Amino acid sequence: MQNRKTDSKTYYDRCHGNILARADYWKHDYTHIIDVIRKEKPTAPMDIGCGTGAFLQYVSLADLNIRLSGLDLSEGMLQKAKGRLPECVTVYQDDAE
Repeated sequence: MQNRKTDSKTYYDRCHGNILARADYWKHDYTHIIDVIRKEKPTAPMDIGCGTGAFLQYVSLADLNIRLSGLDLSEGMLQKAKGRLPECVTVYQDDAE
C-alpha cells in the first residue's frame, strides 16, 4: 500500500500543470456542487484530494460564508493551490487515510 501512495504522490507532484488540474475543465460540475452547498449549508467543508485548488477557488468566490480547507498528498499540487487561493482557505499536505 505504501508504494502506491508514494507512486501517486510522485505522479501528482509532476503533473500539477496538466489540463485536468486547471479550473476550467471541471466548471460544469462546480456549478451543481455550489447549489448543493447552498442547500445543505455545511459550515466547514474540506476538499479531500484538492489538487491545485481549482474547486476551492471557485467555491471561495461564491460568497457562501463558509470556512474552506483542502487536503492533498502532493506538495506540487498544493504549491499551485496556495498560489491561487485566498488566505482564508487552509490547505494541508497529508494522506486522506
